[in-house]
Parts: sequence; structure tokens; C-alpha cells
Amino acid sequence: MMGRHGSPFGRVAVTSAPAAEPVTTALAKDWLRVSGSDDDTLIDAIVASARQWVEEYCGIRLITQTVTQTIDDWPGSAQSRAEAITVDQAKSGALQWVELLASPVQSISSVKTYDDSDNEATWGSGNYRLSAAADGDRARLVPVGSASWPSATRNSDGVVIEYVAGFGDAGSDVPADITLALRLLIAHWYENREAEVIGTITAEIKTSVVRILAPYRVLGV
Repeated sequence: MMGRHGSPFGRVAVTSAPAAEPVTTALAKDWLRVSGSDDDTLIDAIVASARQWVEEYCGIRLITQTVTQTIDDWPGSAQSRAEAITVDQAKSGALQWVELLASPVQSISSVKTYDDSDNEATWGSGNYRLSAAADGDRARLVPVGSASWPSATRNSDGVVIEYVAGFGDAGSDVPADITLALRLLIAHWYENREAEVIGTITAEIKTSVVRILAPYRVLGV
């Protein structure tokens, strides 16, 4: 089910950034065999760029952070039915879940809807549950019991879901092979530190990094 403006389950923005990076400055310097402090600022910037690259490529979040997922309306709503839907969705009349685009999800903080006058309403937490992700898939927001989607009539951005995502608060919570992929990216960008190079990778490095990250890449929606 496509929303009124394209993406099936909206878009995600970080509202509370991670308090740490998955690779500390000291660990990065040890990996790079750098002893002085002259390049600390550069190394920190490269570490952050490497994390963001991995998060975007895999569709995951590494360190605990709060995100908001904004969709125009609930999937399967009357306002969205002009869009293409699958046979199973057509049989049920509505899609009874929302995929949460930032993985892994730790908890759902709030679900809010908006009407035509921009009035905000909070959907009670007793109406929904967090359905854990399966391998290669995303976690879902699912109504419980007889609950149905609350009204969200604002022309756009009618539903805002806030939740906490990430493997944990510290770099030690991130799987070791993801950390290895980060170190490969950090070394590549440190050795090729021109501004136009940072954020891009060569085919050779990408092959190695992609192979390492393959088990963690979440399937698209």
C-alpha cells in the first residue's frame, strides 16, 4: 500500500541523536595506528560518516536514538485506496500493520494523529503493540484486540510515530562484524581524506563492506 505521497510507510527523521558512536576515537586511532591528537577532529567526523553510511545502507540504527516516522495516513485507509494494493490487502480491506522503518526497534514512545485543523491526539498505548522483526524484515506497529486505526484526516503528515531504535547505548552493543565494516570504512576515508572522497567508497572496499553487512541489511518495503 502506497501512502498519498509515495513511500509505503512514510519517512523517518532522527529526533534524539545517539549519545555515542559505535567506534570511539581511541579505538579508531588504534585501528589506524595513529598516536597523536592532531587528527582527532577529522577521525571523529569520519567515524560519524561511517556510522551514517552503514545505517543508510542497511536500513538500521546502530546506537540508541529516538526517531519519528511520519506517514500521511494509515495504510489501507479510504484516503489511500486509489493506490495499488496486494491481493491479500484487497481481501482484508485494509493493511493492519505499519512497518517501522528504523531497525532494530527497542520501544514505541507514542503514536499521534492529526485532524484537518492540526489538532493532535495521542493514541493510547493499550491499542497497539510492537511486533518484533523477523530475519531480514522490520518490526511492526500492530493494533491489538478490537482496536482499529484512529482517525487521521490532515492532508499530509497525519500520523506521527515516535520510537527508540538501535542495538544499545554503547559500541559494545553493536555486533562485532558491523564494527569491522565500520573500521574498514574509517581506514579507507582516513587514507583518502579529501572532502570529495569521504562518504564514497571504491568498488573494492564496497565489495568487502557489503559482504560483511549482508546479514544485517533489512529488506525494503
